[in-house]
Amino acid sequence: MDIKSSSRTTEPPSAQVGMSWFGMTGLLVGPFLSMVDTNVLTVAIPSIAKAMNSTPENVQWTLSGYLLALGTALPASAYLARRYGMQRTYRWSMLGFTLTSLLCVFAQTLPLLVAARVAQGVTAAPLVPMAMGILFGGKGVDTDLGGRYGRALAAVLLFLAPALGPTIGGFLLGIWPWWTLFLINVPIGILGLAGMRQAAKALPPDTVDPRTRLDVVGLVMLAIGLALTLLALGRSGETGWLAMDVWPLWVGGLLAIAAYAIWARRVPSPAVRLDLLTIPQNLVSTILITIVSVVLFGVLFLVPVVLRGAQDVSPIGVGLALLPQGIAMGLSSDLGERAGRAGHLKITVIAGMLIMTVSTALLLIYSATTPLWLVAVILTGRGVAVGMVIGPLISAMLRGLPTEQAPDATTLFNVVQRLAAGVGIAGISSLFTARIVHHHTADGTASGAVIAGFHDIIAVLSVLSVAGLLLALLVRAARPESSTAA
Repeated sequence: MDIKSSSRTTEPPSAQVGMSWFGMTGLLVGPFLSMVDTNVLTVAIPSIAKAMNSTPENVQWTLSGYLLALGTALPASAYLARRYGMQRTYRWSMLGFTLTSLLCVFAQTLPLLVAARVAQGVTAAPLVPMAMGILFGGKGVDTDLGGRYGRALAAVLLFLAPALGPTIGGFLLGIWPWWTLFLINVPIGILGLAGMRQAAKALPPDTVDPRTRLDVVGLVMLAIGLALTLLALGRSGETGWLAMDVWPLWVGGLLAIAAYAIWARRVPSPAVRLDLLTIPQNLVSTILITIVSVVLFGVLFLVPVVLRGAQDVSPIGVGLALLPQGIAMGLSSDLGERAGRAGHLKITVIAGMLIMTVSTALLLIYSATTPLWLVAVILTGRGVAVGMVIGPLISAMLRGLPTEQAPDATTLFNVVQRLAAGVGIAGISSLFTARIVHHHTADGTASGAVIAGFHDIIAVLSVLSVAGLLLALLVRAARPESSTAA
């Protein structure tokens, strides 16, 4: 199958204008809300259980249902973008997410709330890959306000959103009832839709192909595989990786994904194009992004737990400690991408992985007396590293593909990253719990056990960062964009 060519029908080009900040808001609101909603309910589970006369275990499905629906609906994003265009798919998804958030507000029973959350997850699935494809894959906003600063702001919001979810939830829950966690999505979603209407004036026309066919068999295989695998990941951290109620999920999920990999080689337009990974640079980039995602989200998962367990830091304090990291990610992503476009991709990625390795290892100095500002400084170094690696690699990957293949690449990236983050968090969660039990027996204090367990995990992540640093040596040095364009 030729991954460099395809027959597409496109709309005629139109004159481009500079994108306003309001237009950029339209592109960023959807991904931000979809990622915040992955864990914003964690602090509201007791309140929902009490209001609906249920148990926290049952209410947990409001989180799991959303994550499962989002993960299993992701593969359909590429088809929707090819068939209807990235901008139109994004607008539909944003509208659907806003309406399903309203359904969550009016859900009076737990089954209705879980069903509304599943619908919300389905509509949220295309938001991140479509926004990434528009921001990183197009050339219409590269030189205007949106292109220069929009990707930096996108990196801040997208990488910081998962960490801010519980903080935002805790703040709102301290003032208003639990259903306001969904209600706030409605005005923000409407604002995003209005902003996207403005953004369309600065974006190149959508590339669409009305002849695109839906790979129903492939989507079913992927949906089953991803659903079972994500469910297994969720339970592994609680009951163990090979527990009796977990290992059948692993087997079924991995078999379904393997079956899809075979299927995708035999059909002309698979749901997710795995053949993009046959390009060596794409494969190396994807593995590197996977490693960085595991190291990033592993620490994002642990830091709030450790800060609260060892130093009793408030949720707002945790959010403030994480905030500089997100800002650093955005700024370094913009600078790193510009360095990549200037022909310095390899040295930028190597430098980023070196900073990632050093800053991750520095977390080994953390103790019960470590000031919060020092934690924030170390995390900021990690933010710089992530921006220097992920942003430039994604941009370079998309620039090397025809425009119509951007949805396939961003969808593949999001599927891989979601699985990598899930595996990383589940593995770290189970290992962290085991190490806490071990150290608690030896140390005798809860805070000491938490810190010792944290150090064990950081040591593992530091070794993984070293592996990523060595892999970065295989990144191909790209020529300046002006040269490649010629």
